[in-house]
Amino acid sequence: MAASRILRLLAAGTVAALAGLSGLAQPPAPAAPSTPLSVVLESLKRADSDLALRRNYTYVEREVQKSLDSRGAVKKQEIHTYDIVMVGSRRHARLIASNDQPLTEKQAQKEAERMRRAEEKDQERAGRHDPVKDKEKE
Repeated sequence: MAASRILRLLAAGTVAALAGLSGLAQPPAPAAPSTPLSVVLESLKRADSDLALRRNYTYVEREVQKSLDSRGAVKKQEIHTYDIVMVGSRRHARLIASNDQPLTEKQAQKEAERMRRAEEKDQERAGRHDPVKDKEKE
């Protein structure tokens, strides 16, 4: 008899504890209704922070291109290694090695010039961006 009473008390305590915890699992009460302007401003803030994070994120990409003969054997293989970086607001691939060998001085200068032109082009695009004209296009 005492064991069944203890089980009932434990069951009642467990149910009470679960009922108390279920209140914690409820989603938070909705905030005050947002205005369209506040939604747009919050979106712009998050986009800026995302762009700032992407500017700090770089990685290396290795591209292997194989040419096969009629029997399926590798006839020729080219390997290009790129450093993927953000230039302005765009992602660009900067060649850092060819066929697993560092670039020669001449190749490095050529790649630096290509990246400089890409940065200038990105700045030019950013300068041409006119929100008023963009709104008119919609």
